[in-house]
Amino acid sequence: MTITFPPPPPLPSPPPQVAQKVGIPPPRCRPNSDALIHLHAMISEKPEKNGLVESEFGNQLRRILDQCTPYKRKYKESVKQYFEKGEQLQQQMLEQEGAEEEESIKKIKLLKKRYAINEYNYKLCLVPRACPNRWNSYRSCWEELSPEMVGEFKQHGMVHLLCSAERKGVERCINNLVSRVLHEEDDEPSPSSRDNDLMIVP
Repeated sequence: MTITFPPPPPLPSPPPQVAQKVGIPPPRCRPNSDALIHLHAMISEKPEKNGLVESEFGNQLRRILDQCTPYKRKYKESVKQYFEKGEQLQQQMLEQEGAEEEESIKKIKLLKKRYAINEYNYKLCLVPRACPNRWNSYRSCWEELSPEMVGEFKQHGMVHLLCSAERKGVERCINNLVSRVLHEEDDEPSPSSRDNDLMIVP
């Protein structure tokens, strides 16, 4: 009499490999968008006072960037707190030592961290609205990187080379926006800006 055993159950399939995300780009890899913050302030806070020419382009751009007003408000408040409270804490530290001094240092670091976070969030709102196509190219490039590649470039001091072409494309778009708003009197884009997506009309 032959005894047969049922075949063994199939081995469980390995869990699917989830690609690790590379995370937020370090500061050296982010597009320089300081000019966009200044431009938003100029066109949203009495533009005629800043000598800006009234144009349909400027009006459309203002409506788009004003969508980031809540982030702007938090950013400006954090800047004020960082400089005002930070200066007070630094003055107090002159007369402090030990635990009191360490507590003041912690408070200054917290103010600086809030300032940096609110600045990043504000820029993260402004840039994709001002230069959507260029921003999407930059974001796609960064999201395709692996944490291992970013870490290796950091180790060799070359992290700024990652997605540098896409980052510079965003910066050119921002510079063209600023130039057009400040110097043009009509609604036609200048030749230097024709190859960039300056903005989208909502």
